[in-house]
Amino acid sequence: MIHAWEKRLGDWLCAWEAEGGSRTALAGAGQALVAEREALGIHGLWEVPPIMLAATLDDGWGRGLEVIRSFASAAGMDVRFLGLCQGAEAILSACRELSPALVGLTVLQGFSDEDLIKIGKNLAPGTLLVAGGAAFSADPDLAETAGVDFVARDAAGFLRFLLDRRADIAPGF
Repeated sequence: MIHAWEKRLGDWLCAWEAEGGSRTALAGAGQALVAEREALGIHGLWEVPPIMLAATLDDGWGRGLEVIRSFASAAGMDVRFLGLCQGAEAILSACRELSPALVGLTVLQGFSDEDLIKIGKNLAPGTLLVAGGAAFSADPDLAETAGVDFVARDAAGFLRFLLDRRADIAPGF
């Protein structure tokens, strides 16, 4: 079943990349894929769902992160939402408690760089750091400086990352 779901997500992604669509359509697609996975009774891409800790550093709305959360859920991740406008200490504390396989963050402003760098330098080995937001356009070196494994420009790119790096995302390490 895992390989069938991986193929389904890959087929959806290829179609999306070929045809494109609006941001609203992308958000709806994530929710539809979650519903499809649940209706089929499929766990997702992993036998044991890996934990993804999601938060924003400086985004009080979290709309982009909500879309990313739906695609992580569609892939079969156990998404734990820490909250909006969280600091480095709160995120690192949650990481020590939950041992997530992946941390997903939204970073909009340059003033959050220090928190992002602190998080990147203090994650447990094997924890992947994925982030998105305007701060990465404003500072092209930010991802490398902070140890970000992947900058998600949109939810389709994030899904591609999950499919490409599935073997590196280890549940409950």
